[in-house]
Amino acid sequence: MRWFAALLLSLAHVVECGRDFYKILGVPRKADEAAIKKAYRKLSMKWHPDKNPDNKVEAEKKFIETSAAYEVLSDKEKRKTYDQYGEEGLEGGGAQGGGDGHFQQGDPFTMFKHFFGGDSGGSFQFSFGGGGDPFEMFGGGGGPFGAGAFGGGTPFGHAGGQAPNLFTDTEGVVETGPKKWAKWEETGEPKAVLFYNAGDEIMEDLEQQWTKIGAQFKESIRVAAVNCAMQQSLCKKQGASKTPTLRVYSGPSKSVKFKGAFSARQMGRWISDNIPDNSTVLTGQNHEKWLAEDSGAKVILFSDKKAVPPVWKSLSTAFKGRAAFGVVLGDKAMMKKFDIDKTPAIFAVEDPETLSGERFTSAIKKDLIELFISRMVSKSRRKGPGFRKLSKARHAGGDCAESDSQFCMVYFKRQEHSAAKDEEERQLGLMRQMADRYKKDPVKFVWVDLAENPQVAESFGVEECTSKSCTRVVMHRPKRKRHSMFDGPFELENLVDFVDNALGGSPLSSSTGRLHLEV
Repeated sequence: MRWFAALLLSLAHVVECGRDFYKILGVPRKADEAAIKKAYRKLSMKWHPDKNPDNKVEAEKKFIETSAAYEVLSDKEKRKTYDQYGEEGLEGGGAQGGGDGHFQQGDPFTMFKHFFGGDSGGSFQFSFGGGGDPFEMFGGGGGPFGAGAFGGGTPFGHAGGQAPNLFTDTEGVVETGPKKWAKWEETGEPKAVLFYNAGDEIMEDLEQQWTKIGAQFKESIRVAAVNCAMQQSLCKKQGASKTPTLRVYSGPSKSVKFKGAFSARQMGRWISDNIPDNSTVLTGQNHEKWLAEDSGAKVILFSDKKAVPPVWKSLSTAFKGRAAFGVVLGDKAMMKKFDIDKTPAIFAVEDPETLSGERFTSAIKKDLIELFISRMVSKSRRKGPGFRKLSKARHAGGDCAESDSQFCMVYFKRQEHSAAKDEEERQLGLMRQMADRYKKDPVKFVWVDLAENPQVAESFGVEECTSKSCTRVVMHRPKRKRHSMFDGPFELENLVDFVDNALGGSPLSSSTGRLHLEV
């Protein structure tokens, strides 16, 4: 400790007894904890001896003064004593009174390490005896950051050197390393990532700007930071050989790079524009086709915004392949169609024919919305596609179209007189049972209203009739343009045999004409 004690003693000759710690940190006497931490972060980086190899003596003094000021003002009891009695009044623990009017502070480099969360595997351990340059203990003459970490040399600084993480305790920003990165790659979660070096001068301002980004997008997209002084391999792998670099990721290997000014305003706009978006803006013209698509659970956001909100973009990418995301932007007619009276609102469509479903009723928070959508996905998978109307929109979306490789069991719904309505309802009930029974098999169960689309009967060679013996069902293979007619008694066991034979490879007996739906 001889070197450290001597250096502190030398400060007594150049600093007046009873130092103004507020002035040293450049903060007002009413400064809160956040302002004091911010000042220490900035000044300790500025005056760290490793950053000032050509002005080391002055830097050492400034660095120790900054640490002394932070040690006192960051401790409530020490600060209270200091405010009442000045530096001479400090006593006890690591701040025992001294005859020169200066309290005996702790090791400033240990404080620096703890503040920034760095751990250089022992390189922060000091030995003040034996003479020589104490900063050689940091390795390579460059301290804990390594030679050149604050400028010059390689973009990341000296190999093996370390600079402190800046965002470890920042709300809304995740300080990231290889393990977290690998986990994100597995999920494909979209994210905005700042690759930085704590020693870059730009970080004095950029740290604040990225903190604002974390707060702005905490409910929208993962905001992360990678310290390239400590994670060189990860940074190089992600194409961030120079810092700072900002990228938005839409998948494990898909990203776009920011090329503007590093202000919160410009970065925020750019991130919003580049969050991957797999949602569909729904209107009166396209919503039926969207509902007809066979894409699992369907969830709709009703918003008064003019553009798709970032959180909806992010969720649409995270659930890609499991759920379809729609968004209605201030369209009152669409809100009325789905019985939505105010925005924002989230609605999961369970029956596209009746537009019935389940509303999201919790607070609009990303994690709660994720749970709701996950539940809707599971519910949709258990339910299966069901027995549904083959409309023009659904057919245009691919159901039973020539590109559809699955089977389609088509039920013909006719204009019935009142005496036959009960029989038709019985048959429709059996078709719903069939749809549930075969929900995991490559066959769709649909019905066509021949009053709306009489030409469909012609496509299958079905003659118009009104008796109970009329053909009601065909098994259709759209891609092969073949079908077979069901001609037995309309009972469940007969329908099961009919479907099993088709799925088992029995040839379909008839050629199908061009299928065209008007409604």
